[in-house]
Amino acid sequence: QNVVLVTILAALAQNPYWKWYVDDHASAPVSESEEDATKRRLSAVNSGQSQYIDFMRGSLPSVEGKAPSDLPTSKVFRGTGVAVMNRNLLNAKDNVEVILKSSPLGSQSHGFDAQNSFSLFAFGERLLIHTGQRDIHGSDHHKNWMHHTKSTNSLTVNSESQLRNTGAAIGEIRDFRTAPSFDYVCGEAGKAYDGLLNRFTRRILFAKPDVILIFDTLIAPEPSTFQYHLHAETEMTINDQTLQIAVNDAACRVSLLHPQDLNISQTDQFDPPPRDRIQLKEYHVTAEPKEKSKAQTFITVYQPHRLGETLAGDVTCETTGEGYAVRIPVIDGELRVLLQNDGGPVMSMQGLECNSPIGALRVDAGGTVVSSFVSGMETP
Repeated sequence: QNVVLVTILAALAQNPYWKWYVDDHASAPVSESEEDATKRRLSAVNSGQSQYIDFMRGSLPSVEGKAPSDLPTSKVFRGTGVAVMNRNLLNAKDNVEVILKSSPLGSQSHGFDAQNSFSLFAFGERLLIHTGQRDIHGSDHHKNWMHHTKSTNSLTVNSESQLRNTGAAIGEIRDFRTAPSFDYVCGEAGKAYDGLLNRFTRRILFAKPDVILIFDTLIAPEPSTFQYHLHAETEMTINDQTLQIAVNDAACRVSLLHPQDLNISQTDQFDPPPRDRIQLKEYHVTAEPKEKSKAQTFITVYQPHRLGETLAGDVTCETTGEGYAVRIPVIDGELRVLLQNDGGPVMSMQGLECNSPIGALRVDAGGTVVSSFVSGMETP
């Protein structure tokens, strides 16, 4: 059904990339139910006055499809507060995609998902997802699970949600960079918590093609508990503070590096559940520091890979003065990352120096620098 819509949009906009999408997907098989649904939509479109509109569309000049190989693989949409970071745009089966929401429009209508929530897709599969299914608009499950921050890959404070289904739950994308080797986005969502937080800064570094690091800074007006939520379609394996997710041919190792000594739990239950007619199974992991605090940092590394592939080694994180040094073995060398919240004294680690929130260096097996990245200083 998307092909029908994009065919029209490509013709109206004379957009060669959209036409490429049409050409690439037009012959894709669909299930019988999807085919029937498409026929019904086409029947509605072709009734009455729309027949004349379709005739006029047919008179538009044709447009040749063009593969998006010359476009940036990642983009920020500041008006809606969405950053989309991809490894490539040509084939979902070869892609890794991270999407962050931090929106000035709040959390409402069809954009009800939480601020600073993210989703992770890899090799055509949904690895980390927003959860729940609307059984009926305004139901208990719809309002108190799907609209609650706990249903997304974000954070709750004292188990309380951000403001729900309102334009007052404000987020902001403060920085975005894209390059062949590194993508970076910084989202701020403190205002969405209605006084529970003064700050929730989420920084995501996508070291393409194989590592995503998420660096979270939270500051509350009083000592609080913080819950780090992750969700998947399949049960996650938990080994100490390392999770493993597998969905069909895609997998991901999740290393919860900081803080240590987390309380980690997993359930397949919804609270509250959808109505009985909805048969839905999803899994929800919650990681929570054992002590209350006014300030908390979370550092997590995600390594998507194909099922059956062996990762290079264990990820490590060390506290270094006013920041953190993270080492991530990769198949052809090592990724080194320095982190600090607000910029301080210069930090260094084997060829990498910075005093900004994130600095990164990828080296090959012989120690030669392959690529590097240093973030800017975000200003409120």
